Amino acid sequence: MAARQFEQKNSEESYDSLFGIGLVFSLLLLVGLSIYWGGDRLRLASAAEDLRARRIERGQAIYAEQCTACHGVSGEGGVGPALNNRQVLKDTPDEIFFSVIRSGVPNTQMPSWSIRFEGALNDQQINDLVNYLVSTQDEEQVPFEKNLCTNPEAVDAAIEEFLDGDPTKKPSPTDNVQF
Repeated sequence: MAARQFEQKNSEESYDSLFGIGLVFSLLLLVGLSIYWGGDRLRLASAAEDLRARRIERGQAIYAEQCTACHGVSGEGGVGPALNNRQVLKDTPDEIFFSVIRSGVPNTQMPSWSIRFEGALNDQQINDLVNYLVSTQDEEQVPFEKNLCTNPEAVDAAIEEFLDGDPTKKPSPTDNVQF
């Protein structure tokens, strides 16, 4: 009879200790993932800011190469309208800027800059240019030292950097088009 009770007791195994260990591991995993996701959010925000800064920088280079002949090195206008009007930049949605640059404006001097319409810029370059134009309204995004729209010394530096000091070296919109 004692042997039979021993067999019955052994057949009723207790999983309480395993349940406790599983619960502790689950909680540790949950805490670890929460910490990781919190750090990842900061890393992603930092990467997004770095990407925005690079887009603005590329847009500034495109502006210096392609836009200064018509819109002026400081965005003061000329053949084309002034682009250093902060109110216009603030009130105009980015999609409108993109569309105007991509497709041009019929019956005006503004050509199409998109390679889709025989221009010299792809969509990413146009987005970079829009990012630059919009950033000129925010002193935190483009410091005064580099702001082509508000600082004449920045214009001179951009001409020196991107056009080898000669503003007449501005390429044609179709110079980079390859068929």
